[in-house]
Amino acid sequence: MNNSSDNYSDHAQIADCATIDRHDGVAVLTIDRPPVNALRFQDYRAIRRALTDLDQDGKTRCIILTGRGTRAFVGGHDVNEFVDFSHSEALEELLNPRLLFETLSRLSIPVIAALNGPAVGSGLAISAYCDIRIATPNAFLALPEVDRGVLGGAKALMRLVPGGTARLMMLTGQRLSAAEALALGAYQKLVSAETLMDEAMAVARTIAAKDERAIRLVRPAMFEIEPMTDGDAYAYECTLTARMRLGEGRGAGAAAFLASES
Repeated sequence: MNNSSDNYSDHAQIADCATIDRHDGVAVLTIDRPPVNALRFQDYRAIRRALTDLDQDGKTRCIILTGRGTRAFVGGHDVNEFVDFSHSEALEELLNPRLLFETLSRLSIPVIAALNGPAVGSGLAISAYCDIRIATPNAFLALPEVDRGVLGGAKALMRLVPGGTARLMMLTGQRLSAAEALALGAYQKLVSAETLMDEAMAVARTIAAKDERAIRLVRPAMFEIEPMTDGDAYAYECTLTARMRLGEGRGAGAAAFLASES
């Protein structure tokens, strides 16, 4: 992959695992590893670099992350890499998915997960670190690691569902259906497969039309304030309001609101 995101024009190939398509400030990153979009360690690295490039290119205002086909959003990790997995390899290679999750949590532009199918294992974690999840009816959530000799994803799952539900899924491998995920707030919208990308694009374009400086402050702030007390979180957000008063365009949002109300 070329690290210069200036080369991400209308369509670009990302290594051999994904593509990027641009639509007026919205970048659609599609994971493409048939049959179920299972990822290898090298894929986590390539996707992480692509996301970082998009975040820094000065053109992208929102990212839609989806999978090719209808069988899976991301079907977890490619289990073939775990067959002869040694202790030292585990310590070294498992850094790659973790770095992808950390990158997702630190981007300054929002990411919408368009769940075209099940999000399993690391796919569940990837979706959990997106801001908004729009799913089709076949897009269940699952952490089957307990049956595959690997562990991980519990903390990401707890971002989406209550602790008891997370424990049930983690300890038994039980799936959470799309309808159940919607009821618990893990999914924000449940739509047909035919309308999935239209729905995701509509939300992305709404975000892309907002004040870019505000969005680039709000998005990472949502992750920063999670462990804070209510008072500390609000105080931190007040510093962001003050930062909006620096440079050109300060007060533009408030002025635009007042104009719309008059």
